[in-house]
Amino acid sequence: MDQRHTTRRQTTRPHSARRRSSATALAVVLAAGLFAGCSADGEDSTAEVDYVDAVAKEWQRTKGSGVTEAQARCWGQKVVDRVGIDRVRRTGLPSDFGSQSVDLDFPQLGLDAAEASAVYDDFGACGADLAADRARVVDTIGLPDELAGCMADGISEETMAKFFRTSLESGQKQASETMLQDEALESAMMGCVDALDPATKDLLAETTE
Repeated sequence: MDQRHTTRRQTTRPHSARRRSSATALAVVLAAGLFAGCSADGEDSTAEVDYVDAVAKEWQRTKGSGVTEAQARCWGQKVVDRVGIDRVRRTGLPSDFGSQSVDLDFPQLGLDAAEASAVYDDFGACGADLAADRARVVDTIGLPDELAGCMADGISEETMAKFFRTSLESGQKQASETMLQDEALESAMMGCVDALDPATKDLLAETTE
């Protein structure tokens, strides 16, 4: 009988060992899945190129931007190089970074005024001209359609640059509020209103009351 008990114990040990081995293997697989996309120290390891690619993609999808894919890619790389990948990851996924780049709406980057100005100037260094984006800037202010076309033509490059730099530093909402306080923009707006025909002026007055 002792021999049978001994045999039973000997045959159960390999089974327990297999169970422990399977559990260990499962834990390894789960850990690999949980930490996929993370570095060894637990930080996000999403590659820089993913963020740059997202910028190029979103600018290409934006109608009327006037920025080519190559220019957007150049600018996206400059942003990553200038602020560092850790700050870029604060914006979220590469797709988030790409969509925010189209509006230059980057408060999560924590840029100061000098950095925001440099990031804006990087567009010029990449050969891009944001003059074509005047209409998009006007849209963010929320002007009536009757004034939008005129304002898009009348907004100065200096005012537009001020808008984008503020947006990069503090976000688009703050940039829009800043623009509404801009004397040059207010003067251009009054000129556009004066140029409207009487019927349109009356309609505009009714819709803005």
